[in-house]
Amino acid sequence: MYKAPVEEIAFTLKHVAGLAPALENGRLGDLTDDLVDAILSEAGRFATEEVAPLAEIGDRQGARLVDGAVKTPDGWPALYKAWAQGGWNSLTAAPDFGGQGLPHMLHVAALEMWNG
Repeated sequence: MYKAPVEEIAFTLKHVAGLAPALENGRLGDLTDDLVDAILSEAGRFATEEVAPLAEIGDRQGARLVDGAVKTPDGWPALYKAWAQGGWNSLTAAPDFGGQGLPHMLHVAALEMWNG
């Protein structure tokens, strides 16, 4: 079973991709190290506990055409709803438009875990 590599991704973002200095220099507004850890931890939990259990059924069923409509694998509509309600679809969007205004590197890190 997949377990998201949260600690490795956090280390890479902070110490290889330059997130730590950007946080320390205040270049990312109110974003803090603790908030980054919380976001990555929750993205990892979602990947491990919500997405990963549906991987096999997604592979077996795939998207299919049923009576002229596309049907996604069992469980995927509810997964998408939970993902959207968790605000994951708006990580990098501007706050003026309901987004969270977070750096793209956090979005990419979350996508890596979900796609893993």
